[in-house]
Order: sequence, then structure tokens, then C-alpha cells
Amino acid sequence: ENNKISLSMKLVDQDTGELKEALDDFNAAPAGRPRGPQEPPPLYSVLQGTVARIQPFGCFVRLPDAYGDGLVHVSQLCSYRVENPDDVVDAGQKVWVKVVELRDMNKISLSMKVVDQATGEDLDPANRD
Repeated sequence: ENNKISLSMKLVDQDTGELKEALDDFNAAPAGRPRGPQEPPPLYSVLQGTVARIQPFGCFVRLPDAYGDGLVHVSQLCSYRVENPDDVVDAGQKVWVKVVELRDMNKISLSMKVVDQATGEDLDPANRD
């Protein structure tokens, strides 16, 4: 009774296991980084981000340069039908994404299926700036 557990989250390099930055709280940006995007990333730009969290409807990818997180809908994860996003991505995984839509309230829609995950090459050149 009345036992309390104190937890903290840290951003860890998935390749080396080294601590990068502490996180302020569960859904926060790393400490010292601005919360939320200042300006959205350019439409149709290709960026490398990190899978921040996975939901039944897709995954949120943390974008570079303090753009915040964007959503990769389950239909945009890969070229085949995905029932469970956990089958395709892992939290902390680096992924290439393309900005496919910018919506109100700084919502960023992303696609992984139109970007070569090995090279970052845009596989949908018809939709470019």
C-alpha cells in the first residue's frame, strides 16, 4: 500500500545503446527541444525519422529539425495490406517517410510505402515540389 514507483524515459541510440537525451514526459520531445512544429516540413519532402509510438491505425514518426511527429497511416506503411503495424515497424526504428499532406492544427500525414527504406529514394516522383 502507498508504494510509489518513479519512472523516466530516455532516448537511446538503437545501434549503440548509448543514451542520447532524456525525455521530459511520455509523449514529449527530448529535453530542451521545442514542443511541436514551428513550421511544417515542405510538402512532398523525404525525411528520415524515428518511430515514436505504434497504434492500431498506424505509427507516429518523430521528424528531424523539431517538426514534431507525423502519422503514417496503416495504409501507408508498405505496398501490401497490413493488419497490425507492429508487424512492420518497431518503436525506435529509423524509417524514411515522405510528407504527403499537411492539415490544420499542424497535423502531418506521412507515407513510408513511397520511399525506398534502404536508400531514402522517392518512389513517387510524380508528387514532388
